[in-house]
Amino acid sequence: MAVTKDQKERPLILLIENNESDVFLFRRALSKLNYAGDVRVVGSVSEARSFVENTGAHRDTAYFRTPQLIVSDFRLNGPTALEFIRWLRRESECPALPVVILSGAVQAEDIPQLLEAGADDVVMKTPDVQELAARLKDLLPAVQQCRP
Repeated sequence: MAVTKDQKERPLILLIENNESDVFLFRRALSKLNYAGDVRVVGSVSEARSFVENTGAHRDTAYFRTPQLIVSDFRLNGPTALEFIRWLRRESECPALPVVILSGAVQAEDIPQLLEAGADDVVMKTPDVQELAARLKDLLPAVQQCRP
């Protein structure tokens, strides 16, 4: 997969989401914010681990480069975002990657666990594109300043 120099220099968000409607909503919200970076989407924690580790189908380090931000749904098929965060912080080669949980399924009692495990923030999902864009707006300056 050929990657241009411009693509290598653009910020990258890794979205862990198994619902296509929510992926579409996320992309629409970013477009409302004029986000000029890339978004790569995986549907499970195992795929996200493969992406971060550059293993399996994600071996192409030019295309599957280290993201500046990981945004994850909380409830996924298989391991949850909490398990992913624990792995990322304790066992991965990229323990400092910022992780934001974007979910409508997070319960109030889950939030302290997520933050304690190493989530940088927990943002509630909304079906309203404008409202979601407003919630994501604070995340983008850090992503766009961060370069691989």
